Amino acid sequence: MPDAKVVFFDVDGTLIHGNTWDGLLHHPQLRGYRRALLQLSTAPRYALFRAYLLSYSRYLGGRIRGIAGLLRGYSPAELDLIFAWLVEDFLADEYRQDVVFRLEQHVAQGDHVVLISAFFEQAIQHMAARLQAHAVIATSLELRSGVATGRIRGKVCVGPRRLDFIRTYLASYNPALTLSDCIAYADNYTDAPMMGAVGQAIAVYPDRHLLAAALEQGWQMVAFPPPRPRKVRRCTQLRVQRLA
Repeated sequence: MPDAKVVFFDVDGTLIHGNTWDGLLHHPQLRGYRRALLQLSTAPRYALFRAYLLSYSRYLGGRIRGIAGLLRGYSPAELDLIFAWLVEDFLADEYRQDVVFRLEQHVAQGDHVVLISAFFEQAIQHMAARLQAHAVIATSLELRSGVATGRIRGKVCVGPRRLDFIRTYLASYNPALTLSDCIAYADNYTDAPMMGAVGQAIAVYPDRHLLAAALEQGWQMVAFPPPRPRKVRRCTQLRVQRLA
């Protein structure tokens, strides 16, 4: 289709309220001592982040690695059930419908839509199927002997490193394409390098730092209403069970 673009949609804070990994921590199978240890181990990093002594990218990278540890020993089929619950049940009311509408418009126009996230690839694939996106770029869980090792494979897809992920993806998808042929939607200042590199950047529900960058660079911004009150989510009618 003429003038078709590759369009990257950040997930957490952009397509959904909040973040995916917070939802995963509410899954009953992932509660217990492992979760408690994760919270204890990441507390110092969170304190450094809140004191502006640690970047959000580095904090989130450590957080994602820690959450990978909660999944140690799960098979791909078991992970698939957990991630399906996360995307279809826990996050069902968290999608930003105005941003989803934009995604649907791009799909209808023939653009190639890619979800990009620091979260785990298998989970984001469920979200892509739900939203009819074409591909995902995300962090990979390491699997060995048919189960998750509790580690990630490669790097966390966050911050300036996302440009490396995108370049690798474009080289595989269509080597003739460049970053100037792309559009990116994001909400967080950690995505400013990605936003500054693509042909068209669109700030969605931007944090104050990304808002300042968007105003300075002349990036498009999606109009949005005041933030809604956050709800306490409870895991009811859970349909996921550990496979025998």
